[in-house]
Amino acid sequence: MAPLLTSLLLLAATAHAHFKLNEPPSIGFSDDDEGTGPCGSFTPDFSKDTITDFHVGGQPIAMLSTHPEVKWLFRATFDEKADGEWQQLYSIVDQQGIGDFCVPSVTAPDSWVGKTGVLSVVCDATDGLLFQCASVKFVSGVGETGGSCKNGTNIKASVTTDTTLAALATATINPDDASSAGNSTSGGSTTTTGAAASATTTGSGNAASGLQVSGSILGAALCLAGVVFEL
Repeated sequence: MAPLLTSLLLLAATAHAHFKLNEPPSIGFSDDDEGTGPCGSFTPDFSKDTITDFHVGGQPIAMLSTHPEVKWLFRATFDEKADGEWQQLYSIVDQQGIGDFCVPSVTAPDSWVGKTGVLSVVCDATDGLLFQCASVKFVSGVGETGGSCKNGTNIKASVTTDTTLAALATATINPDDASSAGNSTSGGSTTTTGAAASATTTGSGNAASGLQVSGSILGAALCLAGVVFEL
C-alpha cells in the first residue's frame, strides 16, 4: 500500500482519538473523557480487569498519538483506585510526529515483583493532559518486544522536562534510566556524537523507517534496535 494512502487511512481511523495505549492493554478508552484523570474516566478493579505482566527488568510500553507533538509520563501506583502515591518510572519523553510510538524497556524496582498495581501513561498535548491506565502484575525478567512495539515513519523522540507532568508523581524511581525510545528493526544504521547520543534507524515489517532518538541524561544508555550507546 502506498505510504500516502496508509497515512490517510491512519488519520481517518484515529480522527477523533487523542492517544491510545496499545501495550499494556488499557483498562478502558473513551475519547471524550480521556482528559479525566487519573485513568481517562475509568477506575481500576483488580477483580475484573485483565491483569498484564509487567517485567521489572524492562517492559515495552506502546502508544498511538494523533497529535503532532506530545510529552509522555510513565508512572505507577499500588493504590487500586489510582487515587495517589504515583511513582515515576521513566524519564519524560517528547515525541514529535503523528503515529505509533514505543518505549521498548521501562523498568521497575525488583522489590515490586509479585505486587499488583496500576500503570498510568499521561500525555501532555495541545489540548491538555490525557490519561490511560493498565492493571499490571510486576514480575521478574524482561518483557518481549512484540508487534505492537513499533514506531511510525519519521517519529522523533528525546528526553525532556515538563513541570506539569512531573507534578503528577510523588517520587521518581529510575531518574537515570535509559533514555530510550525505539523499536525492533533490521538493516538499520546508527551514529553517536558528543555527550548526547542520537540514532537513526531504518527497518521493515513492524518497524517503520525513519525513527530518530536522542537523549542527554549523563550516564544513561540509549537503546535502539538492540544497540546500546553509553552516553
